[in-house]
Order: sequence, then structure tokens, then C-alpha cells
Amino acid sequence: MEQLDNDKSFKYPVRSVKFAFFLVEILARGKMEYSIAELMKESQLPKGTVYRLLGTLRSLGYIAHNQESRKYYLTYKFSKIGIAMNERIHILDIIPHMKRLAGKYKEMVNLAVLDQGQVVYLHSIESPHALKLDFKVGTYQPAHCTALGRALLAYQEETTQNAFLKKNKLKSYTPKTVTDPKQLILIFQKIREQGYSFVSEEYRPGVCCIAAPIFDDRGNIAASLSFSLPTARLESDILNKMVKSLKNTVEKITLPQAFRS
Repeated sequence: MEQLDNDKSFKYPVRSVKFAFFLVEILARGKMEYSIAELMKESQLPKGTVYRLLGTLRSLGYIAHNQESRKYYLTYKFSKIGIAMNERIHILDIIPHMKRLAGKYKEMVNLAVLDQGQVVYLHSIESPHALKLDFKVGTYQPAHCTALGRALLAYQEETTQNAFLKKNKLKSYTPKTVTDPKQLILIFQKIREQGYSFVSEEYRPGVCCIAAPIFDDRGNIAASLSFSLPTARLESDILNKMVKSLKNTVEKITLPQAFRS
């Protein structure tokens, strides 16, 4: 149960609520449906607890039961929450800008924010190429070795940066991953100077990303926008053009303060 008990910020959590949301997060993963046995295995919760939580969520309309497969799945009631979030963070206003970038360069374009020290994807537009990446909306990635994450971290207050570097385990994903806090601080400084972040093969071999910051109406960092593509398709002249287009695009976007997570 270690996964459920990591957050000590609130002294009196309601465990049943934590367990219920843990099941929801499992059901929101790649598979369409889960059996009770699968949910027990994934959550490490006893059968009776899983059964009661599913029954409660089902009675509220958030989970449904497939009578044929005898498995459970999330309902479209969650889409109402998604729609509300989209309106709050004005994704619909940003998507046209993303489409223009994706259409011009035929490469994947992503929008992300920082959430609890990680990058979470809010929207992505795929590349039309046969060789393309598979980043999915709602998935999390480390912030220290991704272009989106570094663009978000670079414009945080110095105390926030230091707290992030001290608190989070800076895992190495490839031989090129930078994990030294002092070196990352220098990288953050460079990002602020040049206005964009570039990461090549630090998180995934053969993948590079270019990201630029998006600010809210008070000048605080709110989100970041990026290109993601195979390193095999990136040439120096294309990189320069993509950087220029990305920076020009984010300058046209100003988000309300409510965008910040």
C-alpha cells in the first residue's frame, strides 16, 4: 500500500476516498475494462473493499459493469469533469495554435503543465508520419529530463526549483540524462536566456523535444508547448525554424491565472 500513503501533507485523509480514487486511476489506464481480480492485483486491496468501492462508484454513475465480460469501466460522466477542466484552462483557445504548428511542420505538438513535480500532458496533436511518438493525454513524465518539464521548472522561483531538486529523485533514464542539480540549475538559467528548452535523448532514446513557456496574465509560468519528434528527422535548419515558430506562438498565448494548477 506504499503507493497510497506517500502523501503526508494532510494529517487526516479519508482512506476510503483515497482508495476509491486509486481505483478510478487504475480504470483510467490503457485497458478499457478491469475485472475485480485485476483491480485487486493492481490496487493491493482486499476483494471486499474493492467490491464495496465499485458498488458505490457504480451507484453514483461513474463506473459501469459489463454483464458479458463481468468487468468494470469508467462512464462518460467523467467527461463532464474533463469538459469543465478544459474550460478552466482554456485548452480550446490553445488548440488552434497547436494545429497550425503541427500542420506546418508535420510533427507532434504537446501542451503540458507541472503537477506535483511531474509533467502531465493536457493535449497532443499527433504527427502524420509512419514513424511517430505515442505520448498520451493524461500521462505523466519526469520534469527534470524533458523539454516540457524544464521549460516549466526554469521559470519557477529559485526556492521552488531548489525544493524540487531536493525533494524529487532525479532518475537517469538514458546515458544522456542530466541528474546533477547544479548542472540542471545552469540549464534552467540558459532556458530563461534563450526562451526555450531543447532535450535530446535524455528521457527516451531516439527522441528529442523543443519546448517554450506559456505565461498567465500576471506573468507567471502556467504551461508549456512543445514539438516532439524522432532525432533522425531533426536537422539544424529545421530546429532553428521550429524554435522560432514555437516562440512566436507562445507569445500570442496569455492564459488566465486560474490556469495554474
